[in-house]
Amino acid sequence: MLGNFSSASGTNFSTPSAVEVDGANNIWLTNGNGDSVTEILTPCAGVGCSGRTLHVAGPTVNNHPLGAGIDASGDLWTVNILSASASELIGVATPVKTPLSACLSQTPATAVCKP
Repeated sequence: MLGNFSSASGTNFSTPSAVEVDGANNIWLTNGNGDSVTEILTPCAGVGCSGRTLHVAGPTVNNHPLGAGIDASGDLWTVNILSASASELIGVATPVKTPLSACLSQTPATAVCKP
């Protein structure tokens, strides 16, 4: 359990409404009124946490995001209620699965790649 916290170093919360966890166990929150997403780096004990808040410009990008999801490649998707749209933030999160390209680049070539 992380505990209750209202901010982390380098972050900005504004009506957080959805939470997702990436492949490195970092926590992602959508900030509905802040038109942004916040990443909280783990481990975190609720005090002295660190992270970052991403503000992405555009009339439909992160326009009051209320839902979120992270795909296997580490792309963060948000559902934006005011623009009736979805946004893809490519490669911002840690992948939840080992990408195939990482498996192909292993040496020796006979190495087995396990997700």
